Amino acid sequence: MEDFLSLLFSTYALVRREQWRILTRKCTRGDNRWIVVGDLDDLLDHKEKLGGAYRDAWSFEVFRNSVNGIGAIDLGFMGYQFTWQNKRGGEGNVRERLDKVLVLGEWWCLFFDSALVCHLEGIGSEHLPLMLNTKPFTRRRKIPFRFNLRWIKEDECREIVRGNWWNSVLGFRMY
Repeated sequence: MEDFLSLLFSTYALVRREQWRILTRKCTRGDNRWIVVGDLDDLLDHKEKLGGAYRDAWSFEVFRNSVNGIGAIDLGFMGYQFTWQNKRGGEGNVRERLDKVLVLGEWWCLFFDSALVCHLEGIGSEHLPLMLNTKPFTRRRKIPFRFNLRWIKEDECREIVRGNWWNSVLGFRMY
C-alpha cells in the first residue's frame, strides 16, 4: 500500500489533461491511498458556478464520471463558496469552484469525520488558496475573561495595553 499526494495546477489545458490521465491510470489499480489537491479546472455541477455562459447538465458528466470512476470523494469545504473568479466587474464576473480536495482509497475512512478544507482569503491571484487540516481545531468550552488586580501594580502593564490596544490582528482563530 502506497500513499500519494498530488498537487494539480497548470495554466495549460493539455498539461491538466495529462495530469488527470496519469492520475486515473494509477488510481485504477485500487491499492493506493491518494489525496488530490488543486485546480482541477472543471465543475461537478451547476452549484459550483455563478455567472458567465450557461452550461448544460450533460457538460458536467465527463468530469463527474472521471472523479466517480476512480472512486474519489470530494471533501467539501468551509468558507467562501467559489475558489476562482475572472476579476471582471458587473455582469461579466464569473465565479467557480475549480479548486478541490479529493481523497481516494482508505484516506476517505481516515478523514471522514475529521478533515476540514478551508477556502482562505486570496491576495493577488484569481484562485483562493486551500488549506487541508486533518486535525481541525475542536472548540473547547469558553473560559470567561478574568482580570487580575495584580496586573495593575506592574509598571509595564499600562504601557503594554496602551501600545497594543488598537493593533489589528489578521488571521484565523486557530493561529
